[in-house]
Amino acid sequence: MKNLLIAIPLLLAMGCTDYKQQALDLKKEKESLQVNQQKMLSDVQYKDSTINAFVSSFDEIQTSLADITQKQKAIKKSVNDNEAVAGSHQVIKEQLSLVKEMMEENKSKLATLTRQLKNNKSELAKFKGMIDALNEQTAVKDMEISTLNTRLNTLAAENTQLHTNVESLTAMNNEKEKTIADKTDRLNTAYFTKGTYKDLKNKHVIEKEGGLLGIGTEKVLPADFNRDEFTTIDITKTSKFAIDSKSAELVTNHPTDSYILNKTDNKTISELVITNPEKFWASSKYLVVVVN
Repeated sequence: MKNLLIAIPLLLAMGCTDYKQQALDLKKEKESLQVNQQKMLSDVQYKDSTINAFVSSFDEIQTSLADITQKQKAIKKSVNDNEAVAGSHQVIKEQLSLVKEMMEENKSKLATLTRQLKNNKSELAKFKGMIDALNEQTAVKDMEISTLNTRLNTLAAENTQLHTNVESLTAMNNEKEKTIADKTDRLNTAYFTKGTYKDLKNKHVIEKEGGLLGIGTEKVLPADFNRDEFTTIDITKTSKFAIDSKSAELVTNHPTDSYILNKTDNKTISELVITNPEKFWASSKYLVVVVN
């Protein structure tokens, strides 16, 4: 009986325990643990995504810098080969402009990476050396591009000057060639006419001078002879002159051994043939033949 009396208070005490509250407390603790777990998972995912984005941007910049290096080599070769002078200056200029755009894009990405580095010091501090190296490479590229641009501008100026010099020389050469051509034309130009003495005299091409009472006179070209009655010829292309007369007399002075008078079977002089042009035209560029 005594033992029963002791057990009854214990059972009553146990019956008073709030199991419902305990369950609620356990549920809250579980939910808190889940929230913390989710937060830790989100933090890990954020850090992973941040690092992945950082590495991806870093790789993009590295790839871009490598591409820029190749473009620089091509541009430098073009400049050294004087392709700008050959007319490709605009193409090289456009290539340099593209390289500059790529550099500006890289600088923008680098600025973003630098901000990420400052905002996530604990996680991204190990990348600081990589960022510093990229910034150094970018600075070097800027200097190289500036040097290339200066060289290109120098070549453009030299090309402009060269073009001006070529135009000037071309103009001078054209003038000289024209002068030479004019002189050559004059040297190769001669004048020919034929006719009876009466016709030529009436046309004021020839006259007689000297002698006494008509004896011993000589047919000559007066100082103001009429040049409009002459046919212009090219002595390099014309060596024969039709005569078609019983007789022919050369009024102008030409060596007799520099030409021949061809005759037909009926003794008519058919033509005058120059056998030595240089000698024939040496004394006079005018040829006057008096025929009957």
